[in-house]
Amino acid sequence: MHKIGFCFLLAYVFCLALYINVAYLAEEVAHANTQIETEINNNKHIWHLLSLAIVLIYPLGYDGAQLIKEGPKQYLNSPRNFIDAFHILGGYLNIVMQYYLEPKELACQALLCFLIGIMLYKLVTFFRVFRSFSVITTMIMTCIADLRVFMAFFMVVLIFFAACFNTLGSNPQPEYRKLNPFVRNVLHCLRVSTGESHFAQLHE
Repeated sequence: MHKIGFCFLLAYVFCLALYINVAYLAEEVAHANTQIETEINNNKHIWHLLSLAIVLIYPLGYDGAQLIKEGPKQYLNSPRNFIDAFHILGGYLNIVMQYYLEPKELACQALLCFLIGIMLYKLVTFFRVFRSFSVITTMIMTCIADLRVFMAFFMVVLIFFAACFNTLGSNPQPEYRKLNPFVRNVLHCLRVSTGESHFAQLHE
């Protein structure tokens, strides 16, 4: 059953990749053929969205049967069931939003990025079913859990370095222009910690 679910997840990832290619990465249409090309693209969108809805039928049936068998209270006790529910409900909500709204609206993009993150987590959990992948996936999940303490300490260090930068002035880089001045320098310190050596405050 897990292998069947894994195959349906791969099919969903494939269909979603095709939809992203059509809806987000397609070239700009020529002005002379705008209306005709738009109708063709809309038909492509509909067929791709329909394929997403079809692929989600299996996980909907599987988790629906589990919900009926265990009851809502026991079903919601497991965090993994929450993720499965978000995957299914978010998937159908994404289809509705992509159909009625413009794909490049912020709400559609945010939901799609959230679903991609959920699919990555589900893919890693499905990998544990296969013997060749189980060791490395278990190790990665354990490392992520153990890194919580380090990440908390790392955030404290970033905040204090950002406070030092704030004494030199607000970050003038244009990509931060819509953020709070303190948050600008926190993100800038994060970028510096990954190897970027552009200290905008020190130019003067």
